[in-house]
Amino acid sequence: MTNLTTIDFRIFLNYTESSNNLSSRKRPEYYLLAKAILPYAWAVLLLMGSIGNCLTIAVMIRPKLRENLTSLLFMALAVADQMVLIFGPFLVLLTRLPPSYFSFKNYSDWSCKLNRFIFHLSSQCASWILLIITCERFLAVLFPVRYKQWISRIRGMVIVLVTVSISALANIHYVFTQARNNGRCATTKEAYYFVLTWLPWIEILMTSIIPASLIFSGNICILVRIFHAKYEAEKQMNIKQSTVNTTSLTLMLLSTSFIYMLTTLPRYIYQAIQMLIWTENSTADAGYKYRIINDYSYVLLFFNSAINFWIYIFSGARFRTEFLIMIRIKSGRNT
Repeated sequence: MTNLTTIDFRIFLNYTESSNNLSSRKRPEYYLLAKAILPYAWAVLLLMGSIGNCLTIAVMIRPKLRENLTSLLFMALAVADQMVLIFGPFLVLLTRLPPSYFSFKNYSDWSCKLNRFIFHLSSQCASWILLIITCERFLAVLFPVRYKQWISRIRGMVIVLVTVSISALANIHYVFTQARNNGRCATTKEAYYFVLTWLPWIEILMTSIIPASLIFSGNICILVRIFHAKYEAEKQMNIKQSTVNTTSLTLMLLSTSFIYMLTTLPRYIYQAIQMLIWTENSTADAGYKYRIINDYSYVLLFFNSAINFWIYIFSGARFRTEFLIMIRIKSGRNT
């Protein structure tokens, strides 16, 4: 997966793919085994994630949920996650399938630009949409009285569209910094310094550190409020149904946020460490190990885009109920 994104730390990859370095050496067995397992990991993530994201959208558009802003946001998150899987594992698997071994990003100049742009746009949007859900739940839990005055479906849709537009502008540079050269999608010479020196840190900040920090802070505030409300309700022996429903949606957010941080932060932490410590004097064995870590950090990254439906099923009572009703209705029509 060395050419999947520009954030791949090009110095390291250029070094490891150089004819004078790793590619000219006999590859160790552990490296060959790790590379052999990788396509199966992509296939499992693609299948599991595509089914899950489609089912999430199907549940969220049901009559009892589609009028809810939170449902709209979770549906937008499912769309972003699916785009990540399509322009990630799916296109990579195509390059492994005989007889054509088709490579979308290397097919033409525009497919190269489009692949980079949509992958990064989708990945960034997924992070920021999760942050929007965190903010929405934050307001619903901490300010339940004013929530309906401040928040509406129309405003939520506008916020999502603005987020997508800003992310698109932030990633439009891929149209100018990426091009097909000698049959391969690569960074243009004019943009090489920017892509190599500054872009990785910008990506780490915009896709991971900033949204993850805000999501973590928001979730802490939500948890404190939930436990406080539960304590007060138990004291008064008065637990309302609306509180239970809000908690169900909030638990979905908390679970999704935890998995998000668990699966995405290792990739970007590794990237930052890689940028700081790698040198061309590193040994060949270290190079193979870095390549393995690089590839499997992407497995974790894509796992985040594949697992959300299954999180909702286990953590969201309301989502689970609607899903089971949908399955029963579909089963009844088929019999």
